[in-house]
Amino acid sequence: MSDPHPDEVVTIVVVRTGGLAGLRRRWRVDAGADDADRWILLVRQCPWDAPEQLDPDPERPGDSAPPEADPHRTPDEEDADRSRPASERAAGTRAAVPADGESATAGAADRFVWSIRARTPELRVEQEVPEQALVGPWRELVEAVRSAT
Repeated sequence: MSDPHPDEVVTIVVVRTGGLAGLRRRWRVDAGADDADRWILLVRQCPWDAPEQLDPDPERPGDSAPPEADPHRTPDEEDADRSRPASERAAGTRAAVPADGESATAGAADRFVWSIRARTPELRVEQEVPEQALVGPWRELVEAVRSAT
């Protein structure tokens, strides 16, 4: 079977799923030899073999590590603290009470998941990246593909 795009050296496909409406968006770059070096560099910078960096704690995506146990706190105090979001525990504050008629989750959209596939002369890689992990080289690659299409 022959390659349907014989002039393309690099192909990158980014698919975004999720969000409030659950819509799926797709972007694709097919780069020829004249532009391949730029795209290969972006692909190589991504940590394809480091899935632990994408979601360090699947039970609590996006949260930081739990705080050290305080030997002076009672189990009831620790349980109450665990029920608060990590950002509040770290800051030592309570969540603001929503205004009348507002939901506590008002303005909070569902998270996106980014499926990223790349093919270069040396690599064929694929990774799903949750929204909160789309930082650094992942974000740079995704933004470059989105801008190019």
